[in-house]
Amino acid sequence: MKRVGVAVWLLLGIAAPAHATVLERLSTEELARRADAVVRGVVIDSGVELAVEDAQPTPYTVTHIQVASWLKGQSVERSEVIVLRERGGAWRGGGLWIEGTPRYRRGEEVVTFLRRTGAHFATLGMAQGKFEIVAATARGGVRVRRDLREVALWVVRSGAAPALESGRLVEQSLASLLADIRRATRTRNP
Repeated sequence: MKRVGVAVWLLLGIAAPAHATVLERLSTEELARRADAVVRGVVIDSGVELAVEDAQPTPYTVTHIQVASWLKGQSVERSEVIVLRERGGAWRGGGLWIEGTPRYRRGEEVVTFLRRTGAHFATLGMAQGKFEIVAATARGGVRVRRDLREVALWVVRSGAAPALESGRLVEQSLASLLADIRRATRTRNP
């Protein structure tokens, strides 16, 4: 994951959305290829714990997900519950929040792209790597949604100048997301 500070954009004369983290835009296929694991499951709980770093208390949001299926990889422990640990969180009226860090809610069904960080996992690509499964819509079929409104995406296209795009709420069918994951993992491991 590449993060670029807003100050760099200001120096270059490029405006970034206010209060946004700037990320390299990753397609679903890129997320699937880069992920150590991809799971579908239900959030059991999510809370904050403090760790001491450089003699300062630092909050981490810890999320437990009950795994329904492993779409890529598998936990070394073969556990059906995985633990995500991500920097930031609210703690007793204070804390630290990094725009673009995904928020997980108890009972929420998700497909999430993960990278291993020691004994835990973290969401790959920040908010880009979390898809919430939502109820069937009038258009039919189960849908997934990811919330990219707190990020700006750095887009590099072949033969074109790089561009900065504002993030938005993105929705697609669960079937197309799963097909993208299968295609990306099949290409990598024929």
